[in-house]
Amino acid sequence: MNIRYLEHVNPKHPLKTCSMISRNRCHHHLFRCVGLLCIYFCLCSMFGCNQTHPNENLPHFVPVFVPANGHLVPQDSMIPPQTTALGSVFIGPNCTPLEVPAHTNVQALGRPENRPANLPTIAIPGQNGFTLPSVSLAIDQPMAMGIPETSLAKDAHISDHNPDNFSSFSVLQGLKHIQTTCLLLDQLGCLWIGTDGGGLSRYDGKQFITYTDQTGLGGNSISSIFQDKTGNIWIGFWSGGISKFDGNYFTNYHLAEGFTDAPVIKIIQDRAENLWFCTSDGLIKYHGKNFVHYTEKQGLLNNDVLCALEDKKGNLWFGSAGGLSKFDGQTFHHYTNKNGLKANYIYAIREDKNGLLWLGSTGGLASTFDGTTFAHYQLNADFIITNIIQDKNEHIWFASDGVGLLRLNTHQNTLTRFTEKQGLSNNFISDLLEDRTGAIWCSSLGGGVIKYAGNSFSHFTVEEGLSSDIVFDVLKDRNGHMWFGTRGGGLVQLDRSKNIFRHYSTEDGLGHKLDNNSVFSLLEDRQGNIWCGTWGGGVSKFNGRNFVTYTQESGLCGNDIRCIYQDRSGAIWFGSWNSGVSRLDPTGQFFTNYSTVEGLSHNDIKSIIEDQRGNIWIGTRGGGLNQLDQQRKKITHFTTQEGFFSDDVSGLVEDKLGQIWISSVGNGLIRLDQAQRQFTRFGVAEGLINNNILSLTLDEQDNLWLGTRGGLSKLSQVALKQLEKAQSAPPEVLKQSPVLFKNYAYEDGFLGVSCYLGAIGQDTAGNIWVGASDRLTVYHPGGDNLEAQTPKVELSNISLFNESIPWALLAGKKDTSFNLSNGVKVGQFRFDRLMPWKGVPEQLSLAHHNNFLSFHFIGIATKSPQKMRYQYKLEGIDANWSGLSALTEVPYGNLPPRTYTFKVRAMNADGYWSKTLTYPFTIRPPWWKTWWAYLLYAGLFAAVVYVFIQYRTAQAIQKVKALEAIRTKISSDLHDDVGSILSGLAMQSQVMAYTAPAEIKTALNELSDMSRDAMERMRDVVWVIDSRKDKYENLIDRMRVFAEKTLGVKNIAYQFEVRSIDGKKFIDPEKRQNIYLIFKEAIANIVKHSDANQVNIIFEQEKGRLRLVVQDNGTREEQMVSDGLGLSNMTMRAKNMGGSLDAVFENGFRVELNLNQNKT
Repeated sequence: MNIRYLEHVNPKHPLKTCSMISRNRCHHHLFRCVGLLCIYFCLCSMFGCNQTHPNENLPHFVPVFVPANGHLVPQDSMIPPQTTALGSVFIGPNCTPLEVPAHTNVQALGRPENRPANLPTIAIPGQNGFTLPSVSLAIDQPMAMGIPETSLAKDAHISDHNPDNFSSFSVLQGLKHIQTTCLLLDQLGCLWIGTDGGGLSRYDGKQFITYTDQTGLGGNSISSIFQDKTGNIWIGFWSGGISKFDGNYFTNYHLAEGFTDAPVIKIIQDRAENLWFCTSDGLIKYHGKNFVHYTEKQGLLNNDVLCALEDKKGNLWFGSAGGLSKFDGQTFHHYTNKNGLKANYIYAIREDKNGLLWLGSTGGLASTFDGTTFAHYQLNADFIITNIIQDKNEHIWFASDGVGLLRLNTHQNTLTRFTEKQGLSNNFISDLLEDRTGAIWCSSLGGGVIKYAGNSFSHFTVEEGLSSDIVFDVLKDRNGHMWFGTRGGGLVQLDRSKNIFRHYSTEDGLGHKLDNNSVFSLLEDRQGNIWCGTWGGGVSKFNGRNFVTYTQESGLCGNDIRCIYQDRSGAIWFGSWNSGVSRLDPTGQFFTNYSTVEGLSHNDIKSIIEDQRGNIWIGTRGGGLNQLDQQRKKITHFTTQEGFFSDDVSGLVEDKLGQIWISSVGNGLIRLDQAQRQFTRFGVAEGLINNNILSLTLDEQDNLWLGTRGGLSKLSQVALKQLEKAQSAPPEVLKQSPVLFKNYAYEDGFLGVSCYLGAIGQDTAGNIWVGASDRLTVYHPGGDNLEAQTPKVELSNISLFNESIPWALLAGKKDTSFNLSNGVKVGQFRFDRLMPWKGVPEQLSLAHHNNFLSFHFIGIATKSPQKMRYQYKLEGIDANWSGLSALTEVPYGNLPPRTYTFKVRAMNADGYWSKTLTYPFTIRPPWWKTWWAYLLYAGLFAAVVYVFIQYRTAQAIQKVKALEAIRTKISSDLHDDVGSILSGLAMQSQVMAYTAPAEIKTALNELSDMSRDAMERMRDVVWVIDSRKDKYENLIDRMRVFAEKTLGVKNIAYQFEVRSIDGKKFIDPEKRQNIYLIFKEAIANIVKHSDANQVNIIFEQEKGRLRLVVQDNGTREEQMVSDGLGLSNMTMRAKNMGGSLDAVFENGFRVELNLNQNKT
C-alpha cells in the first residue's frame, strides 16, 4: 500500500511545494489502512473450515393416498354363481377332550394361620438397665472419583423356553460380575446394581458404568444401596463400612471414621432425613455429623438387624434375627414368637398400599401384621424370603434364596412361582424392585440381574398345556373361553375359570379324513357353534358335544378352508385355498360358490368381511381385493392394475366409522374411506414395524392390532386423531407428529417374532392373543404402562478426536497436556467442575487445536432403550435440528473459536419427548487471535504508522529546509548582486544626469527611474522568494510599508486594521505573493485613478475564512487598468488561490478578497 503524504511540486509554479503535511489527508489514509488491516485479520481468523453439520429433514408422517377406482367385472365375462343343495355331511361321535392344566406353576393360596399380637415388650434406651446409644463423630474425607469402567450393554439374554418373559444381563451382556446382591432405581431412572466382588454398576439402558475400589469405592462386595433425598448414593459392604457417592466424590466411613466394620444389610431414610443402617452389629443412625449406635445394650431386640421400614405413620420397623421391632424415636416395641410371630428371623419387611405390613421369614413363611393380628402364610417348606415388594397392580412379590420368584395375586388369591423353568436365569433372588414401566428387576446370586416383563407378554407352548406350539387362529367365544386352531394339535379350548386346556383332535371327529390334525380358521356362529376350517378335511362345526363336518361332497368349494365369516343375514362364508368362496345360507341347506369363473379375481382366499352397507369384501392372494355388492351380482376388482397397493390381502376389518382396514403382505396397512373413495397406505415409513402383515383385528376400543413378520404393531384411534390434527397444523408442528404405531418386537418381549395368517384375537380381559412363529403369545395391555413421563436425556461423555478423555483426573489441572493413542496432543483444559454422575465437565473451555469433539448422550430407559430416538443441534453451526436418529454419539470437527451450545432431546417409544438438554462450551482462539492480541496488533500498527509518519515528515521537513535554503540563497544573491547593480545604475545615471547635456539628461533620468523601479520589483521578488518571510507578520509588514509609501506620496490618509490573524503562523509563499500583489494593485489603482483622500484597509481571519478589504471614499467610478494588470488579473489570482474577488463602487470603490482557508 503506497500512502503519499506530500503533494507534488506544481510544475506551473516551480517554487510551490507542500511545506507542511495535509492533516486531513493523513487522517484519511490512516483510517483507510486501519480498516483494511482489520478486514485482513478478520479474514485470517477464519482460516478454519466453518463446518456445517449435515441435518436431515425432520420426519413426519405423510401416508400415500390413491383413488379407489376398481374394475367392475362385466356381466358377460362371468357366469352367475350356482346354488346347490347341501350334500352329505359327516357327524362325529360325542367327544371327551383331553384336559391339560394351563399353568402348573400357579396354585391357590391357602388360608393363613392367624395369631393375635400380644402386647409387645418395651425397651427404652437410657432406662430400666438400658444405656443411651453411643455417639461417634463422622469424619468426612471425600476422595475424587477415579475413572470408572464403561462397557456397552448388549441385548439381554433370553432363554429359549421363556413363557413368562424373563431376560437377564450377565457378564456376556456387559455386566462386570455374575453375582448381584442388591438393586436401586435412582431419581433419573438408572438402575444401580451391587455385586459380590465386582463393585457397583450403573445401567442407563445403553451401557454399564462400573465403580470399584480403584475408583474410590469403599469395597467391591456390595450388600446394600440407597439414594437419599438429596441424591447421594449410599453403599453398604459385606466387609463392613459404607460409602457416600455424590456423583463426583466418594466419602468412605469405616471404624476409623466413626462407623463400624460390620456388614451393612439395609439402608433407609426417615422423614426427618436421618439415615438408618442395619448391620450385623446393631443399628446406626446418621444425621449429617454423628453416628448414633444402637445395640442390645440400648434396647435393640437383636444386634443382627436384617431389614428396616418407615411406615406411613412415621414409625420405624426393624426385622432382625430375634424378631420384629417398632421404634417411635424414643421406645422400642418388640414382637417375637411369644407376641404372635411364628418365626423370629425377619429377613424382609414391606408396607402395602393399605398399610398392612408384610414380613418375610425362614421356612417359606410370609406374614402380615395389621397392628393387632399376625396372619401367617406357608408358601413353601424350606426357603428364606429375602425381599418383598408390591407392584402397581397390587400384587405381592417375594424373593427367595433358592426357589426363585413368587407372586401373590391379591385379587385372585393365587400364588405363581417363577423358576428357571419359567425363564429365570437363577433361582437365588436377593433383591427386588419395580421400575417406572412396571417391569420387575431381580438381583441373583449367579444369574446376573434379571428382568421380568411378563406384565406385558406371556407365552404358551406345549410345555404350558397347548397341544401344539403353532397356532393358526384365535377365537373368543361368548362365554369368555379362548379357542385355538393349531397345526398338528387340532382344536384347543382354554377354560380360564378352571385354568385348563381342552384338546380336540381327529379322534373326536374333527375334520373328515384329516390326517394332519390342523385347523386353519375359527368362527363362533350366532347359535354358539364353533366352526373350524381345516387343512384338507373341510369345515367342522362343533356344537359342544360333537363335530359335524362339511366337505366338497357337501357342496363346499374346497377342503382347505382358510377363513370363515358370518354375515348379518346369518349366512356363513368360507374362503378356501385355491378353490374360491362358498356361502352357506342361513338355513344351512344350500351352498353358493364363487370362483374366478363367477367373477372373482383369484381363487386363493385369505379374508372375508361384510361392511355396514351390506357389501362383501374378499381378500385374496394374487388377486387383490374384491367387492361383492349387496345383491351379490356385481363384483369389483381392486388390484395393482387398478392402482391398488397390493395383490396380496391378508386381512380385513371395518371400524365403527365404517372405514375398512386392509392388511397386505408386503405393502403395509391400507385404509379404505368409502365416502371419499380413497385408499390410504401406512407402512414402515409411517412407523409400522414391518410391511408384511399376516393377521389383523380390532379391539373393543377400535384400536387396530397387526401381526407381522417382524413383530406386533398397534395403531390406536388416539394416534389417528392426533395424526389428523397434526396434518392440518403448520409444518413445524407436523415435524413432530405423534408416534402412529406402537411396536413390539423380540426385545420388547414378543419372542415369537413372526405371526401366522389370521392368528390374532382379543379376550374378555382385553388381552391380545397372537399365534406367533413358535408359541402362543399373550399381550397384556394393563401391564404395558405407557412411558407417559417424559424421558430424561443426559450427556454421558465428551470425547476429543474420537478418544475418551479422563476428565475426572483433569479437574483442577488446566495446564495438563498429553498425547492420545492416535498421536494427537491435547491439553489446556478449563472447566468449573464435573457434572455429578456423568463425569462431564461443566463450562468447558478448550484450546483452539482441541476442536474435534464428539458428544455422547443417552435417554435413560430400562424399557426399550433401543427404541429411543434423538434430535440434536449445535448452535453456532447447525441452523436446524437433526433428523430423528437412534445414534447416541455425534461428532463435530474443526470447530472455529467461539462459544457454542450443544442441544439434544430424546423421544421414547411412545412418542414422549424429553426436555432439551443444553450444554454450553467454548473453543478458545489461539493467542494470536485473542482480544488482547488484536489490541497489541492495533498498538503496533499505530506505532508503525506513527514512526512512518514521523519519518516521512522528517524527510519532508528536510526537503522543505533544503528548498528554503535555496530560496534564501537566491534572495540573498539577488539582493546583494543584482540589487547592488541596479542601485548603482540608478545612482550613476542620476549623477550623470546632473552634468549631462540636455539632449541626454532626460534619457539618463528615465534610466535612473527604470533602475529604481526594477530594483523595487526585484525586492518584491526577493521578498517572495525569501523563506524567512513565510509568515503572516511579514506579509502584513510589507503591505503596511507599501501603503505608507504609496498613499503618503498622495497625502491620502489610510487606516490599516488587522483582526484575528496569528502573525507567527506560516503562509504559503505563493499565497503570500498573490495576496500582496492583489493588495498592491488595489492601492496603486486608488492612487492612479481615485479622487479619494481616505482609504480603509481590513485584513482579518474568521471562521476559516481569510478576508482582505480595501475601501476608498472616492467619488469617481472608473475602469481599473494598470500596466495590463487590472481587475481581471486580480480576479485570476484570487481564483488560483481558491477564493473570490469582488470589486464594487459603493460609497467609494471597494475591493474584497475572500479565501477559504480549508481549500488553500
